Amino acid sequence: MRRTLTPDGASGYGEVVKDKIIEDYCVSIIEAFKKDGLEGGAFNVQLRMRDGHPSAFEINGRYSSTEGPRARLGFNAVEATIENCLFARAYDGFSPLIGGRFRRYYEEVYW
Repeated sequence: MRRTLTPDGASGYGEVVKDKIIEDYCVSIIEAFKKDGLEGGAFNVQLRMRDGHPSAFEINGRYSSTEGPRARLGFNAVEATIENCLFARAYDGFSPLIGGRFRRYYEEVYW
């Protein structure tokens, strides 16, 4: 997901993209973790593209703050984890909406 950040560091806008270079790069990171026995669970790679090449600046073993929008746009990592870890089943529900977008707004609610 390509995204822009708000001044406080949250994802304010995101767009689902398909990029083979980024995909291959992330797979290579995952494979490196697997070699060390770290497999399964939440895995979030944050990167920047520089001169057409991805460069990771943060890897998190947690769900990201964009899980809600990502699920809505066809990539439900929480549901996949439940299927994998709780029921020991492969998850085949990913159907990313390439080009799908979200925008986050902050609102205050009073009652």
